[in-house]
Amino acid sequence: MKQYLFGLLWLGLLLLLPIAASAQEATLTFVTVDRPPFSMPAEGSGPREGFSIELTRTIADALGS
Repeated sequence: MKQYLFGLLWLGLLLLLPIAASAQEATLTFVTVDRPPFSMPAEGSGPREGFSIELTRTIADALGS
């Protein structure tokens, strides 16, 4: 019985692999509010800064983007 369940588990994982691979190719979009401390203009003409901006950059780095 355990071998049967183990086989079903592996079969399920093999069937889900193409779905997981295609999900990695999708574009991930982030949305945030435009107010401190989440997102605010940087000093000068640099890119925006704030908590949400830093979090998004950290997630992108972790995903390898």
